Amino acid sequence: MDKIVILMTIAVAVQARIEILCGEKALYFKAEASDLNGWPARKIRVGKCRLNPEYTVSADYEECGLMVAESEKTIEVRTTVLSDKLKSAITRKRPVELIISCEYNINKRQSSKVAIRTVIGKIGGYVSRQGKVLDIDIKYVDKSGEIHGNDEENVKKELGEDVTAIIDGPNLSKLGLIASASDCFVSPDAVPDEHSLKYYLLRDMCPEDETLKIERYGTGQKITFKTFKFAHSSDSFLYLHCDILACTSKTSCGTCIKRWRNISAVWIKTWNNRIRKQMVFDVTTIQPLTRDNIRCGRDGIRFMAKPSDFPRWNGDELQIGTCRLSSDFTGFASYEKCGIKTQERRHQVIMTTYLIGTTTEEGRITRRRPVKYMIRCGYDRFLRASTVSAVETVVNAAAGSITQIAKQPLDLYLQLMDQKGFPYTKHILEIGIDEKIEAVIGGSNLAKSNVYAYATDCFVTPSENPDDAQKHDLLVNSCSVDPTFSISRYGNGQKISFHSFAFVQNQDAKLYLHCDVIACLPQSACGICNATKRQRRHVSQSGHDSLRLDANAFHIEKR
Repeated sequence: MDKIVILMTIAVAVQARIEILCGEKALYFKAEASDLNGWPARKIRVGKCRLNPEYTVSADYEECGLMVAESEKTIEVRTTVLSDKLKSAITRKRPVELIISCEYNINKRQSSKVAIRTVIGKIGGYVSRQGKVLDIDIKYVDKSGEIHGNDEENVKKELGEDVTAIIDGPNLSKLGLIASASDCFVSPDAVPDEHSLKYYLLRDMCPEDETLKIERYGTGQKITFKTFKFAHSSDSFLYLHCDILACTSKTSCGTCIKRWRNISAVWIKTWNNRIRKQMVFDVTTIQPLTRDNIRCGRDGIRFMAKPSDFPRWNGDELQIGTCRLSSDFTGFASYEKCGIKTQERRHQVIMTTYLIGTTTEEGRITRRRPVKYMIRCGYDRFLRASTVSAVETVVNAAAGSITQIAKQPLDLYLQLMDQKGFPYTKHILEIGIDEKIEAVIGGSNLAKSNVYAYATDCFVTPSENPDDAQKHDLLVNSCSVDPTFSISRYGNGQKISFHSFAFVQNQDAKLYLHCDVIACLPQSACGICNATKRQRRHVSQSGHDSLRLDANAFHIEKR
């Protein structure tokens, strides 16, 4: 099986908050269930002593095995707060692993210098007052007004048609926040970088596209714009990327920023904590014409259409053969004057030519369909009638096997996304246990080659070695085997997600994500769960095996 194995690393961190007091002979501990990651009190120990049902304990220094260092003025106490040892291979419940210490002043008879330190570390805050990334998403609104999640099929739209998206989050109202897009741009790249082709709809909360409409939608926004294509690109899928911030003021949140010198430090901090969300849509440029649009005569072809058949085009911008149509989108093209190819078949004349748009797109984008049709019809001299009429859309499509197509490299990749939704390019991604991890599978030339990338197997190991004896499967034979794992179509690639975990026997280890990825033609039925076979052979329509590609490992630095 032709595949690509790509590597990423993930480090897991935990956080806890507790209260402690030191006395002459005992340490008093008090907490809430939420402070200890939801663990039952009976499964938490301070030193050797378990908590009471109220999550409290008065831990005697000697009985509970606490470390004590006594001087003339102070008693210094140090111990651990640990949850019970896990018996499963992996866990998504944060283990409680704390080192706590405090100091008792003998003369003043009071506790002081309380210290609480997690064994592994902490996760930093982003756009939430509670120290985690806010649950904000961008969703698609269909013609009937129904809202669809972004993990469903790619949004299909005709060129120039309205796209409506909702930006909102379930917890914004509780926190007294509203969400606004600061920047929205469209790119043919699933994971754009500084070199990617981009078209900005919104920049610094200032609209840059004439069709863009933004209105407040509860605690979020409704964004509407008309679809387009990049004028000199053949990519079918386009990716909408929106950078979103959460703020408290409706007057400033969503207001165009023109003078940055007047922006406060607090506002800049909010700005730097933006998150990024994506939506992908498939723009259809094909406008079918029918046999009713053409008639073959004794001397040429008569063409009849309406302005609605060619939106944003003028009639005299179109031509049949070498002859232009009139302004009402009709015209007669004679064989001799318009360069129409003819072929004699007994008493029939078969005519072949093209209907094309003659105006070249000058801007970066276009919202009108390309016009290129092959017209083929015949005229029967005996019947004196038009016969065998056909109008076929000419589409630029890749031909041949994947092996032939791959003479231009597909450059498959597996890109890890950070908690804010941006591509993560450092060495180690620090993330809380049981937190959602997302990655994008794609390739730079997938759309141009008309092929799709699919993950067949994904698994995690505590080392860089994919053959490590200790591993946890997420996807096997295109079948999800982890309850938190999800996979969805994302343009010509896929977006995968799962919740982070720790190996019970190696909880401090960095975690490495490995995925086997194949490239298939659209009709190859790849990505379908096959639970009966461990290995499958993927064959393109032309009978050639899919191409094997290799990539270097991704190492992600610690922040």
